[in-house]
Amino acid sequence: MITSNKKSNFNDTDQVYYLVTNNHIHYRKNGFTAHSSHIIKKKNGLYINKATGEVIPNPKKSDLKIQNQQSLIRSYRNLFYTIENYVDTFKHSVTITLDYEKPQTNLDSLSHDFDCFIKRLKRYIKKVYPTYHYEYIRINEPHENLFEGKPKWHIHLIILGIAFIPIEDIRNLWKQEGAYIKSYTNRNGESAAKYFCGFLNAPEHTKSKNELDIKRSSKKRRLKYYTSGTDLFSTSRGIKTPTFRRGTYGKIKKKYPGETLNEGSKTIVIDGKIVNRFDYMNQKLIK
Repeated sequence: MITSNKKSNFNDTDQVYYLVTNNHIHYRKNGFTAHSSHIIKKKNGLYINKATGEVIPNPKKSDLKIQNQQSLIRSYRNLFYTIENYVDTFKHSVTITLDYEKPQTNLDSLSHDFDCFIKRLKRYIKKVYPTYHYEYIRINEPHENLFEGKPKWHIHLIILGIAFIPIEDIRNLWKQEGAYIKSYTNRNGESAAKYFCGFLNAPEHTKSKNELDIKRSSKKRRLKYYTSGTDLFSTSRGIKTPTFRRGTYGKIKKKYPGETLNEGSKTIVIDGKIVNRFDYMNQKLIK
């Protein structure tokens, strides 16, 4: 469970984490983090009890991402900042949904079909847009309803640097039916990022509690279908996930002046215990 407060507490002398994207800067300040685990994993795959040094033969592992809340939050936060940064950087993009006429329940087959599609897409762009530089962000997502007890998978694809591709061409390249153009857009990166993942990792990015509840109720129910080790998203080689750096708040705000969009604090509670508490602030850069 995540509880939020709309007021943050940043002082000029505070050590903070900050992340700069094309048009935004994001601040985080940790107030409390619980470290309750007494198990460490060695390079040889063995699990060791830190207190006793004993080998743990059959450690309990999480099979679903949703069972590891911290990992889940990190994954969606990484996706949010990646989309925000590169949609702003490239200006133009095409957002596509790649789906199936016959339900796809196998992730390996989904990846194979996507790899084949990307090879065809590369040849297509080289022929139609030979001077264009493009990248992509791929997001794997299950439908809410099941097929024979299994999740039905589809792909959201953001093609960056391309302003237009006819839907008929996309369907010919996909060859699986069920391809749709979500948008041809030059919208800002924050709006694009909110569409895909604002519901979970950053509820402060939603405009109202009702909007947040709608997004959570629809998308969060699907998270149980992501098995441990399954990538929520992948990118082309030219895309690098932005990372947080550490510094003194007073110095950073002078270097990156910004207008505050939203701020607050969050407390993350799992099984009745506080595992994390932090302040955040999101600003639009003043250029």
